[in-house]
Amino acid sequence: MFIQDIFFFHERARKINIWSSFIIVSPYVGPLLTAFMIETQRWQIPFWVYFAMNGVAMVLVIGWLQETYYDRTIPAGEQPAKGSRIERLVGTAQFKSRHLRNTFGQACWRTVSVILKPIVFISCLFYAFVSLPFPIARPRSLT
Repeated sequence: MFIQDIFFFHERARKINIWSSFIIVSPYVGPLLTAFMIETQRWQIPFWVYFAMNGVAMVLVIGWLQETYYDRTIPAGEQPAKGSRIERLVGTAQFKSRHLRNTFGQACWRTVSVILKPIVFISCLFYAFVSLPFPIARPRSLT
């Protein structure tokens, strides 16, 4: 549903493939790179690298990412004004156009309906099983 809000029909397949490739690869690449870093550095270094990566991602999102929700049921001429960048970050622009937007319950239901779709549910289940840490087998003592 979120991809339908952001992209046109002819762009969706490519965006879904890019999005899903990162989800499928991340449980394997992250621990692999962290293991390489822990082998040569103290264990705290990968955590600081992770913190820095999240900080950079947050700055990039705040600085350049646009509002993703575009209601295609409203004609283009009646779409609410975007407002300034600061108004969108703070939420003032969204508050001004709240009569055209979903209610809180509708917004929560959108998330639930996405999670309940079979392909999303199976993907989340797969990701959960892949990300589970397996217990390390301890050797039995001979005594």
